[in-house]
Amino acid sequence: MRHRTLQIFLLALLLSGCSRKAMTATDGTESSVIPLVTGIGNLHHPIKTNSVEAQRFFDQGLTLYYGFNEEDARRSFERAAQLDPNAPMPLWGLALTLGPSYNQGFSVDENRERRASDAIAKAEQLSADAPPDEKAYIDALALRFQADPSANLETLSEDYARAMRILSSGYPNDPDASSLFAESLMEFHPYHLWS
Repeated sequence: MRHRTLQIFLLALLLSGCSRKAMTATDGTESSVIPLVTGIGNLHHPIKTNSVEAQRFFDQGLTLYYGFNEEDARRSFERAAQLDPNAPMPLWGLALTLGPSYNQGFSVDENRERRASDAIAKAEQLSADAPPDEKAYIDALALRFQADPSANLETLSEDYARAMRILSSGYPNDPDASSLFAESLMEFHPYHLWS
């Protein structure tokens, strides 16, 4: 029985390594394809897209982000952006994963900050005819990133938190607005919420 379990484990490990192929990410760096994952929940945050698959990758990205798996969340949002290059929300998600978070606080390196700034700027361009809630998400996150690398990320994040408070109160039936507002406040106390 142990031998059979070991065989199954090794086969699963081998197959998981085979399922990811190298590809170019939205920023031109090498990345790997992330598959759609099952068994992680059924979160659905509708976005304006004509691609069912882009919607599924966006939902997966948000689910993984909530699970503190920022790297795979980023890859999911990148995939959604590739599947629908005209949808602004996957780029919003990409910027979200590259910015400050509860796990890293405000220590974002310049490369990630620049990539986030570029992604949210492109999302803003694409959001001209987006639904009002998408525009509100994008406008709020745009406050967090400036093209100026010397900008104080903590001050920018305070602006973002204020905008998320407004977004959350404006969309009281949107649990993601409330969750992301709460997360915007958590970032000011990384690893210290228990004290």
